[in-house]
Amino acid sequence: MKRLLTILAVSLAITSCGPSSYLMLLDKRQTSPSGLDLAGKSIALVYLESESGVDSLFNNRLSDLIALGLEEEYFSGARAVDVLHLVKEEGGDYKSRDSLSRYVMELDSDVVLLVDVPVLVARDSKGREQYETLLYAYDSMGKDTVTVISSKYRADKLNDVSKALSVGSSLLSPLKSEWITEDFQFIYYNGSRKWTDGISYAEECEWGKATETWLDLIRESAPQGQSCAMYNIAVACYINGEYDLALEWLDQSDKIQPISLSRTLRKRIDNGKKQ
Repeated sequence: MKRLLTILAVSLAITSCGPSSYLMLLDKRQTSPSGLDLAGKSIALVYLESESGVDSLFNNRLSDLIALGLEEEYFSGARAVDVLHLVKEEGGDYKSRDSLSRYVMELDSDVVLLVDVPVLVARDSKGREQYETLLYAYDSMGKDTVTVISSKYRADKLNDVSKALSVGSSLLSPLKSEWITEDFQFIYYNGSRKWTDGISYAEECEWGKATETWLDLIRESAPQGQSCAMYNIAVACYINGEYDLALEWLDQSDKIQPISLSRTLRKRIDNGKKQ
């Protein structure tokens, strides 16, 4: 997803013969409408099916859609969300904090999402049935509570794939990040292809490629260049809501050679962590 909005300025000199800064407006990731902050965390998704298996295909399809949506949103489309299924046992407690935290341990994931079986909640005068599907989410690195997301829908039968995809989209939507526009400064050196490549990748919000380029520059550069590349990686982590990782990179940058932009970024990271 392209997050670049506009470039404000180019080549604002930090030093007369050293690095320059590149100022641009970008969208920055915020907490999702559900209140969950999923950026930078491992995620596992478990869906339940009834013993009869009547809802197996339905829950499989909607869970796959949720997983693909989360991978697109938080992992640049890479395969990262494991999808598992369980047969729901009568009397089983699947929505409690204790149950979900156990799955966190068993699946070795920071976040566990569990999709319950569809429940018939109403039938109108014409015999049309209304169902509800609940998704339970537990973030072991966030608040020690279970978040519940609901989707209600009409369905003539529970093997309707198009309806399953619609329900999956409804459950996915509150898990996707919201975005706000902020200005950011990246550092580059005139005349260096790799430094301008890093800026180009940042413009396109291709953070994996940008970070790989800056990691190469850390290995190849003198101390000042290493510090600047580390600062750039810290900015990228901040934009993607990975505040702890952003601080680690900024600390390394400051340790090698502090730059003038560091203090402002550090304040923004600290404010982000408090939200």
